[in-house]
Amino acid sequence: MIGLIVVVVVLIATIVLAIFASKVWHWAHVLVVAGLVLATVGYSNLGYRVLENKAKYQRAEANSLKQLENVERQIEAIDRGSDSTPSLGDLEFQLRMVNRVRGRLWEDVRALGAPNNDTLMVTVGVAEDAPPMNVSEGAILYAFERGDPSQGASYIGEFRVVQAAPRQLQLEPVLQMHNADLDRYFNSAAEGRPWTLHETMPVDNYEMFADLTDEQLQAILPEGSVEEYVRHGGPTQPDDDPRRIMGIDADGKLVGPESMDTAQQKIYFRQLRDYAFEFQEQAKRQRELRSEGLAMQSNLKQMQAALDGAKKHGEFRNEEQRKLKHDLAGVQRDLKTITDHLAAVQRQADRAKQLLTQTLAANVSTAQRLASVQAALIGASDLDSNPTPARGAIDSHAL
Repeated sequence: MIGLIVVVVVLIATIVLAIFASKVWHWAHVLVVAGLVLATVGYSNLGYRVLENKAKYQRAEANSLKQLENVERQIEAIDRGSDSTPSLGDLEFQLRMVNRVRGRLWEDVRALGAPNNDTLMVTVGVAEDAPPMNVSEGAILYAFERGDPSQGASYIGEFRVVQAAPRQLQLEPVLQMHNADLDRYFNSAAEGRPWTLHETMPVDNYEMFADLTDEQLQAILPEGSVEEYVRHGGPTQPDDDPRRIMGIDADGKLVGPESMDTAQQKIYFRQLRDYAFEFQEQAKRQRELRSEGLAMQSNLKQMQAALDGAKKHGEFRNEEQRKLKHDLAGVQRDLKTITDHLAAVQRQADRAKQLLTQTLAANVSTAQRLASVQAALIGASDLDSNPTPARGAIDSHAL
């Protein structure tokens, strides 16, 4: 902007100078002087621009040299390592160690349809542009759904390779699945959700959840075990298992059990888990519980059948009791009738016995009178020679 103003001022001054000079100079002299002035201004402007561009390139060159120097230092740090940056050799070693522990894996594997309802086998494959899987038959693979666990992605199960091709595998479950596992397995396969197949079950370590917040841990971990993950690296509590307590020295390093008394600080360390063993034990326990459940169901059916039989027997006994009560009522009525009849008969017998006694007494009296009459008729002598019979000789049944 300043250069443009200077050019305009010089141009105006040159025009004014040419007008005044034309009054005393020849027009050719005026043109030469005006041309010299304009050429000088143009040369000065070009020189200024050259210097400006040179300074700009010099500054750019200095900045580039500084950047080059920084890049060279970074390259050297990457090649040889530094306090803050590990070397390429260290990173390659760490990567090899991670791959060795992690094992091979294949990402973005999808089921080619729903599993077989009878055998539970499923066919999975990878895209045509993906590397071949190169898995042998009989290999054991662990399937995980890809995605955020808090959004529903979960562990599918342990599978055995039944048939193997470079881009397709036929898998069958190794462990018996319960209903919830089967539903998750069938839904994931039928919907074609992407899986990650691991040749080795991922190993638990303390760094796996180190960068997650408490809220993230609570979203992806079961409620029963999230507390120990949240407490990891924090202060201890009086009821903690001694095996979960670690000591730290003054330099912030862990100390051995023999130096726990001299530790500067004690912190809580959660227990590491062998996930493959845990899942196998869980499946084993589920089989045991399922067998116990089937046995209990069988026992329940038997008990229910026995209860139904007991109810029917009870109903039969109740009916029998009702009939017996009815019979008892009839017998009691008959007994009352018989008792009443027996009492009447007894009264009649007593009356008959009384009448018999009276009759016997009357008979004796009559016999005595008859004997007296007979004796009177026969004569006194005969009566003296034939004494009167004793009362006992009279027939007791005579009327």
